[in-house]
Amino acid sequence: MTAITQTTYNVTCKICASIANALKETLRAIIVGRQMSANVQVARELQQLGFYGRDQDLRHIIMQLNDKTAKEYEKRS
Repeated sequence: MTAITQTTYNVTCKICASIANALKETLRAIIVGRQMSANVQVARELQQLGFYGRDQDLRHIIMQLNDKTAKEYEKRS
C-alpha cells in the first residue's frame, strides 16, 4: 500500500468505528428504554396479583424494578 492509501484507510476506519459505536449506544439506549417501559406494566400486574401489598406505592415498585434492570445492564457493559 502506498502512504496515501494507508492514510485514507486509517481515516475511514476511524470514521466507521465511530459510527459503529454510536449505533451500538443508540441500540442499547432503545433496549433499556423498552425494558423500563415493560417494568411499568410488570409492576402493575404484580401489584394486582398481590405480590406487593395494595398499600405499597406503584412508583416504589417501578423504581425497584428499574434499579435491578440498570444493575443488570451495567454488568453486561
